[in-house]
Amino acid sequence: MTRQIVIAYWLIPSEPAHSYLQSLINQLARRYSAPVFAPHVTVHVGVNCADAVDEVLSNAAQGCERIVLRALEVSHSS
Repeated sequence: MTRQIVIAYWLIPSEPAHSYLQSLINQLARRYSAPVFAPHVTVHVGVNCADAVDEVLSNAAQGCERIVLRALEVSHSS
């Protein structure tokens, strides 16, 4: 069996948004017997492509200023 490496890149919110979203996730997890996870925005998920993604994200980050995201809604996926 061949092993695959899966890498996910996330943006994690800063405070105070992080604490607020973590509290909301914790409450919903208790209410619906769901898993607890860190609040995040998934930027990229790739299989067996760690080197290529690292290079692309590194190059992109060098030319970027601070990113500010405003949450318009809270959603989920299965």
